Amino acid sequence: MLVARKTGSLFDVISLNQLVAHVPPRLLRKGLTYFRDGKVTHLSVNGDRAVAYLRAEERFECALENVQGRLHGECSCQSSDNDAKCPHVAAVGFALLALKAKGSGESVGEVPPDARVSPVKIGNYLASLSAERLRDLLIEEALENPLLMAKLNHAGAKFSLKRRGRR
Repeated sequence: MLVARKTGSLFDVISLNQLVAHVPPRLLRKGLTYFRDGKVTHLSVNGDRAVAYLRAEERFECALENVQGRLHGECSCQSSDNDAKCPHVAAVGFALLALKAKGSGESVGEVPPDARVSPVKIGNYLASLSAERLRDLLIEEALENPLLMAKLNHAGAKFSLKRRGRR
Protein backbone atom coordinates (compact mmCIF):
# COMPACT_ATOMS: atom_id res chain seq x y z
CA MET A 1 0.00 0.00 0.00
CA LEU A 2 1.41 3.36 -1.04
CA VAL A 3 0.11 6.23 1.06
CA ALA A 4 1.28 9.82 0.83
CA ARG A 5 0.44 13.35 1.77
CA LYS A 6 1.41 16.08 -0.68
CA THR A 7 2.25 19.33 1.04
CA GLY A 8 5.23 20.90 -0.62
CA SER A 9 7.55 22.02 -3.30
CA LEU A 10 9.19 18.66 -4.05
CA PHE A 11 6.23 18.14 -6.37
CA ASP A 12 7.12 21.39 -8.11
CA VAL A 13 10.54 20.09 -9.19
CA ILE A 14 10.17 16.31 -9.58
CA SER A 15 10.04 15.27 -13.22
CA LEU A 16 11.10 12.32 -15.33
CA ASN A 17 13.93 14.46 -16.71
CA GLN A 18 15.17 15.20 -13.17
CA LEU A 19 14.99 11.50 -12.26
CA VAL A 20 16.83 10.46 -15.44
CA ALA A 21 19.51 13.06 -14.71
CA HIS A 22 19.89 11.79 -11.13
CA VAL A 23 19.96 8.00 -11.56
CA PRO A 24 21.95 5.97 -14.14
CA PRO A 25 19.80 4.12 -16.76
CA ARG A 26 20.49 0.58 -15.48
CA LEU A 27 19.43 1.57 -11.97
CA LEU A 28 16.42 3.49 -13.31
CA ARG A 29 15.13 0.32 -15.02
CA LYS A 30 15.50 -1.66 -11.78
CA GLY A 31 13.76 1.14 -9.87
CA LEU A 32 10.88 1.15 -12.35
CA THR A 33 10.52 -2.60 -11.83
CA TYR A 34 10.41 -2.12 -8.04
CA PHE A 35 7.75 0.57 -8.48
CA ARG A 36 5.68 -1.53 -10.90
CA ASP A 37 5.86 -4.47 -8.50
CA GLY A 38 4.51 -2.35 -5.65
CA LYS A 39 7.70 -2.47 -3.60
CA VAL A 40 7.33 1.14 -2.37
CA THR A 41 5.21 0.55 0.73
CA HIS A 42 4.89 3.96 2.40
CA LEU A 43 5.56 7.41 1.12
CA SER A 44 5.42 10.59 3.12
CA VAL A 45 6.04 13.97 1.48
CA ASN A 46 6.60 17.09 3.53
CA GLY A 47 7.82 20.24 1.84
CA ASP A 48 11.02 19.56 -0.05
CA ARG A 49 11.53 16.00 1.26
CA ALA A 50 9.90 12.61 0.66
CA VAL A 51 10.63 9.53 2.76
CA ALA A 52 9.53 6.01 1.82
CA TYR A 53 10.11 2.37 2.67
CA LEU A 54 10.90 -0.12 -0.02
CA ARG A 55 10.64 -3.90 0.24
CA ALA A 56 13.22 -5.44 -2.09
CA GLU A 57 15.91 -7.95 -1.10
CA GLU A 58 15.65 -6.28 2.32
CA ARG A 59 13.66 -3.37 3.67
CA PHE A 60 15.23 -0.01 2.86
CA GLU A 61 14.45 3.52 3.94
CA CYS A 62 14.83 6.01 1.10
CA ALA A 63 14.50 9.75 0.81
CA LEU A 64 14.37 12.19 -2.08
CA GLU A 65 14.57 15.91 -1.60
CA ASN A 66 14.65 19.13 -3.54
CA VAL A 67 18.00 20.82 -2.95
CA GLN A 68 18.10 24.12 -4.81
CA GLY A 69 15.98 22.80 -7.69
CA ARG A 70 17.84 19.46 -8.04
CA LEU A 71 17.03 16.03 -6.67
CA HIS A 72 19.17 14.61 -3.88
CA GLY A 73 18.64 11.06 -2.66
CA GLU A 74 19.43 9.02 0.43
CA CYS A 75 19.05 5.27 0.93
CA SER A 76 19.90 2.79 3.66
CA CYS A 77 21.17 0.23 1.11
CA GLN A 78 24.87 -0.62 0.91
CA SER A 79 25.19 0.21 -2.80
CA SER A 80 24.06 3.78 -2.25
CA ASP A 81 26.71 6.48 -2.72
CA ASN A 82 26.65 9.86 -1.00
CA ASP A 83 23.87 11.01 -3.36
CA ALA A 84 21.95 7.71 -3.33
CA LYS A 85 22.03 6.86 -7.01
CA CYS A 86 20.41 3.48 -6.43
CA PRO A 87 17.33 1.67 -7.76
CA HIS A 88 15.49 2.10 -4.46
CA VAL A 89 15.61 5.90 -4.71
CA ALA A 90 14.57 5.60 -8.38
CA ALA A 91 11.50 3.57 -7.29
CA VAL A 92 10.57 6.32 -4.84
CA GLY A 93 10.99 8.84 -7.66
CA PHE A 94 8.59 6.88 -9.87
CA ALA A 95 6.09 6.71 -6.99
CA LEU A 96 6.34 10.51 -6.61
CA LEU A 97 5.79 10.97 -10.35
CA ALA A 98 2.68 8.76 -10.17
CA LEU A 99 1.32 10.81 -7.29
CA LYS A 100 2.11 14.07 -9.07
CA ALA A 101 0.29 12.84 -12.17
CA LYS A 102 -2.71 11.87 -10.07
CA GLY A 103 -3.55 15.48 -9.23
CA SER A 104 -2.83 18.35 -6.95
CA GLY A 105 -5.08 17.56 -3.98
CA GLU A 106 -3.71 18.03 -0.47
CA SER A 107 -4.37 14.44 0.61
CA VAL A 108 -3.43 11.86 -1.98
CA GLY A 109 -4.35 8.65 -0.17
CA GLU A 110 -3.64 5.32 -1.85
CA VAL A 111 -2.26 5.03 -5.34
CA PRO A 112 -4.60 2.54 -7.03
CA PRO A 113 -3.00 -0.58 -8.53
CA ASP A 114 -4.10 0.50 -12.02
CA ALA A 115 -1.92 3.64 -11.65
CA ARG A 116 1.15 1.42 -11.76
CA VAL A 117 2.81 0.96 -15.14
CA SER A 118 1.60 -2.19 -16.91
CA PRO A 119 3.00 -3.05 -20.35
CA VAL A 120 -0.07 -5.21 -21.07
CA LYS A 121 -2.51 -2.39 -20.27
CA ILE A 122 -0.45 0.09 -22.27
CA GLY A 123 -0.27 -2.33 -25.21
CA ASN A 124 -4.02 -2.94 -25.13
CA TYR A 125 -4.71 0.79 -25.02
CA LEU A 126 -2.31 1.56 -27.89
CA ALA A 127 -3.78 -1.26 -30.00
CA SER A 128 -7.22 0.33 -29.62
CA LEU A 129 -6.06 3.65 -31.16
CA SER A 130 -6.24 4.61 -34.82
CA ALA A 131 -2.91 5.18 -36.59
CA GLU A 132 -3.62 8.92 -36.70
CA ARG A 133 -4.43 9.14 -32.97
CA LEU A 134 -1.38 7.02 -32.10
CA ARG A 135 0.84 9.34 -34.18
CA ASP A 136 -0.65 12.43 -32.47
CA LEU A 137 -0.19 10.88 -29.04
CA LEU A 138 3.46 10.04 -29.73
CA ILE A 139 4.19 13.52 -31.02
CA GLU A 140 2.50 15.07 -27.96
CA GLU A 141 4.54 12.89 -25.60
CA ALA A 142 7.78 13.46 -27.52
CA LEU A 143 7.36 17.21 -27.15
CA GLU A 144 7.30 16.72 -23.34
CA ASN A 145 9.98 14.00 -23.16
CA PRO A 146 13.42 14.74 -24.67
CA LEU A 147 14.51 11.08 -24.45
CA LEU A 148 11.46 9.93 -26.44
CA MET A 149 12.03 12.77 -28.93
CA ALA A 150 15.64 11.65 -29.46
CA LYS A 151 14.60 8.01 -29.95
CA LEU A 152 11.90 8.96 -32.45
CA ASN A 153 14.27 11.29 -34.33
CA HIS A 154 16.83 8.47 -34.57
CA ALA A 155 14.21 5.98 -35.79
CA GLY A 156 12.91 8.55 -38.30
CA ALA A 157 16.41 9.12 -39.68
CA LYS A 158 16.96 5.37 -40.10
CA PHE A 159 13.58 5.05 -41.83
CA SER A 160 14.43 7.90 -44.24
CA LEU A 161 17.74 6.27 -45.13
CA LYS A 162 16.05 2.94 -45.86
CA ARG A 163 13.44 4.61 -48.08
CA ARG A 164 16.11 6.46 -50.05
CA GLY A 165 18.02 3.20 -50.52
CA ARG A 166 14.96 1.57 -52.12
CA ARG A 167 14.56 4.20 -54.82
